[in-house]
Amino acid sequence: MGKYERLNQRGKELYNASRKIVNEQGMKAALASEESRALDMESDCINHLFECEIVGTYETIVAFAKENQFSRIVDIGAAYGHQSECALNEGIDYLGVDDAAHNFWNADTFKFITARYPAPLPLEKGDLGVSVLCLTWTCYLSEGDKTLHEQCAALAKDFEHCVLYLAKDGRKAMAQYFENVTKLDDCLYYFSNSAA
Repeated sequence: MGKYERLNQRGKELYNASRKIVNEQGMKAALASEESRALDMESDCINHLFECEIVGTYETIVAFAKENQFSRIVDIGAAYGHQSECALNEGIDYLGVDDAAHNFWNADTFKFITARYPAPLPLEKGDLGVSVLCLTWTCYLSEGDKTLHEQCAALAKDFEHCVLYLAKDGRKAMAQYFENVTKLDDCLYYFSNSAA
């Protein structure tokens, strides 16, 4: 946990602040409190990152980016951006995209954009598109297959290279838009329309 000590510390701060609200206002008032909900939501994101081993997925993505000389990853569905710590630790630039305006982690170091993808993004040639548990997942497909294919087409237009943690059927749909598909890990695929 040493290289993620800042995130561990932030998790403790969030827990303590949430407990303080409960202790001062009682559980019922805390549950109704916007501040308490915000603390708990960010805490849940940090817990999810570690308990569901998503941090390992991002470590794999950042290692792939570094090995293949991508200088920046563009993370679609970044949530609070806690996973940007993986990029920070390895000297990779990071651009986070999420449809909710959060108090983004590492916002003093990296750029974050509040937008629902597909959306215009300040992309640079050679950016590596990344999405973990966001694109192709049913809960984000508001219009089913139509939304799925809009996501796939936008990625193929915006990025020559993507690393995506996909839903079961996502690989098949995404492969229709990219020439090359390589499995990197369980549910994690590299898609490209040119050589890395």
